[in-house]
Amino acid sequence: MTDIEIIKSLKKSNKPVYVYGNMNTARVVYRYLVSNGIKPIAFLVDAFAYQGEKIIEGIPIICIDDIEGIDGSNLVIGFDNVEKTKALLSLSKYLVYNIWHVVTPCCFVDWSNDFYNKHKFELTEFRNLLADEKSKAVFDALINAYNGGEILPLLSIADPIQYFNELTFSPNTQNDVFIDCGAFDGDSIKKYVDFTGGKYKKIFAMEPLAENVKELRKNTKNIRDVHIIEYGAWSCDTLLSFNADTSASYVSETGELQVKVTSIDSIVKNEDVSFIKMDIEGSEYEGLLGAKNTIERCSPKLAICVYHKSDDLIQIPTLIKSFKGADIYNFYLRHHSNRLSETVLYAIPNKNNKYEK
Repeated sequence: MTDIEIIKSLKKSNKPVYVYGNMNTARVVYRYLVSNGIKPIAFLVDAFAYQGEKIIEGIPIICIDDIEGIDGSNLVIGFDNVEKTKALLSLSKYLVYNIWHVVTPCCFVDWSNDFYNKHKFELTEFRNLLADEKSKAVFDALINAYNGGEILPLLSIADPIQYFNELTFSPNTQNDVFIDCGAFDGDSIKKYVDFTGGKYKKIFAMEPLAENVKELRKNTKNIRDVHIIEYGAWSCDTLLSFNADTSASYVSETGELQVKVTSIDSIVKNEDVSFIKMDIEGSEYEGLLGAKNTIERCSPKLAICVYHKSDDLIQIPTLIKSFKGADIYNFYLRHHSNRLSETVLYAIPNKNNKYEK
């Protein structure tokens, strides 16, 4: 059922509407409902989450175990993690609601049917570019979810192993140089080391936030040849305003934090780069612009997140294709979570491509 159909059903119902959850996604869901003429009467939370604030968005937070007599009420899920939601609901003794899951508020991108209709040709071009049927299935399921459809088909074909998988595998990595853009606390670096069996030449870790860099240094102190760059990946050297979030900071004109950014080209110089991973919260396009010379010179494997902006699926592959020598790349699309995030575009050069379609 699409979001539009859910809104119509809720409007027809004579039963109250609750939002399940009380964190950021639940608040976004609440605002989405209000903007569509539906006024929830409360946020419902499980007993372990019933602490702290008791009123948000002007309505109460109520422990789900403390209410009775609401058979048939409408419960709109306020989590973007579908598996977590199902697990929490399985713990509840109140499974008497009409349970709804709206997709639009849970999208990381500002998506609309108008955007899809306007760019249908370019999106179809991207789909045709994809090298295997699984990628096309991921694309179809992703577009359907973004357009307000069912999210479960997308989750059913999600791959749990992100970045370091059969698409990016190489049998000989002892001379490889890996660039981790958005290194966070070193989580991906640890996985890369395991993926290569510790056989690599060098790792560049780009992370602009001081709080993250502190953890990054601690978590990689026993890993050899990690070069930490306290800059964000961008197309040039400059200062940018960021909205600060430890795990998901992003560029914003209204951001309260000033961070330094630089280009991959200026960092690696003549290094023979083998693999670039980017999860930089919507700055991937600029980051790739700043890696143009490196990509054209080295043809590294690319694992680029494409779920932060609505036009990522159009602009990012178009940019990569515009680089000199990009005709050797095969493009794959994979989804790596049980929510509407962690969709990754893989560009794999023919010389490295061992993947069996």
